[in-house]
Amino acid sequence: NTDELVEYLAGMHANTVMIGAGGIVSYYPSQLPFAYVSPYLGDGDMLGDVIEKCHQANIRVITRFDFSKVHESIALDHPDWLYLSDQGEIVNYHGMVHACICGEYQQEHAIAMLRECLGKYPVDGLYINMFGFTTFDYDGVEHGICQCDNCRRLFGERTGLELPKDEHDPAIAAYRAFQDEVIKAIMERVTSAV
Repeated sequence: NTDELVEYLAGMHANTVMIGAGGIVSYYPSQLPFAYVSPYLGDGDMLGDVIEKCHQANIRVITRFDFSKVHESIALDHPDWLYLSDQGEIVNYHGMVHACICGEYQQEHAIAMLRECLGKYPVDGLYINMFGFTTFDYDGVEHGICQCDNCRRLFGERTGLELPKDEHDPAIAAYRAFQDEVIKAIMERVTSAV
């Protein structure tokens, strides 16, 4: 109930709220085929309603995105987007499947989601949760260095080395430099899109 939410925030004299926008779940009626729109929206637009009502109450809205995972209804059709353990397994955390930062979902589709949302709504800021080479789940369970084809290929192309499997591998320093390079490049693209 967006009216109750804004009334509650105003009652606390809040001047800013952070609210989920997209990534794992879209809280607005996204038109993108790779976005999982919350089934609870129905014909509504929760995010749009919250932004409009918050702005009327002089409350800023920071939108929250999480591209570290993809809803399983989409993810399982796109295994090349996903994190892969050294046992060749994906991580499906209660219907949210870990996405790899080197895969198409985070490299291309995340940028498209940001552009769609920020082009549609007058948000005051954004936050991207669990950005980077995420190797642990929401319970804090560590799953190790991603071994997906994208990571193997990109790391090999940039270093001429085999992708390390753990922290004790001699290639770990080169891998850390590779991680920094990938994160810097995608952050530049995010910044440009914003």
